[in-house]
Amino acid sequence: MEKTLNLGTRILEYDGDSLKCASSKFRNARGFDWNTLLNNRETWAIDAGRFRSEEIGHILKRVRRNLTSLGFGEDERFRFYISLSEAIVNAQRHTFRYEQGRVVYLRLFFSPKLVLAGISSSGREYDVGKAVETVRVAGRDPMRKGGRGTYFMATNCDLFFASKSGKDSEVLLGILSN
Repeated sequence: MEKTLNLGTRILEYDGDSLKCASSKFRNARGFDWNTLLNNRETWAIDAGRFRSEEIGHILKRVRRNLTSLGFGEDERFRFYISLSEAIVNAQRHTFRYEQGRVVYLRLFFSPKLVLAGISSSGREYDVGKAVETVRVAGRDPMRKGGRGTYFMATNCDLFFASKSGKDSEVLLGILSN
């Protein structure tokens, strides 16, 4: 049975295996050029032990450059950059505890209207209940230390989806241009 959590301008929907949240802008958007997205994709394999390394910084800078060249505004670039950083670090920390040699996969899809990022890992099981509780608490106290990443992704991306299947987990982030 699906449950909901009101986040102000958005509703987080969740069950035992997934969380999803979409802005009204995303829910009402039409006419995505899926071929452009599929033809402009990048895939990265990130070592979970290379936390805050130049490898990750290089990827994030590349994403910002791509968003800029596609015409995304500063606010959109910032929100997506921070959300993507959170998703990668969460996968490294919570799934693998920064264990070297374990891989977090990042798939990026670019178009002038929509950018998507898929972050997947297979390690420790994703705890949907704990994620919902951190979103609930962070919504009341966004300046609290720790546990803000899922809240930030859900409230700042136009599309946020996180799911688990056993020890496999995936996060999908999307941002629309204005």
